[in-house]
Amino acid sequence: MTKQRSRDPLDVWHQPGRLLPKFVGQPGQACADSDTRLFFLESTERAAKAICNTAPCRWRAECLQFVLQMTADRDRYGVWGGTTPEERRLLRRERATRRFARDAAQVARGAAQCVELWNQGWLIGDIAHHLGISYAEVYEAIDQAGVTYAMVTERNEQAQRNTDQAPTAQPQ
Repeated sequence: MTKQRSRDPLDVWHQPGRLLPKFVGQPGQACADSDTRLFFLESTERAAKAICNTAPCRWRAECLQFVLQMTADRDRYGVWGGTTPEERRLLRRERATRRFARDAAQVARGAAQCVELWNQGWLIGDIAHHLGISYAEVYEAIDQAGVTYAMVTERNEQAQRNTDQAPTAQPQ
């Protein structure tokens, strides 16, 4: 007969081989003297939150960070860092929204830099290399600014003509 692993969320702390967060059992935990099952029953959620949120706990932020680093499908049970699974789901959504807004702002700044460098006479390859982005990203940015493919081709051809006409040093 094989021993089946428990699917009971109350066993989260007691699973063999489970890596526990480094703060478990450390001094300064508000929950140190509480029964851990209290934090994993939906019916005792309010009491668990009260322990986390009213008693001074020097590990609360780390506890919350620990559970937020879990994938959402693994974070279905328990009060961690004074938050319920639903509250953490909302926190993850807010973080994703802020990250998206920050990324969008960064893309807009990058596009503005592309256009500025293009207007200063830079070539696509030089802009891409300077900003550490792909040629396609540069093309997209300057295309949105009204630069046509013909204009890019003309600039590249002019740069090639200038290179071909540049005097080269004669070996002596």
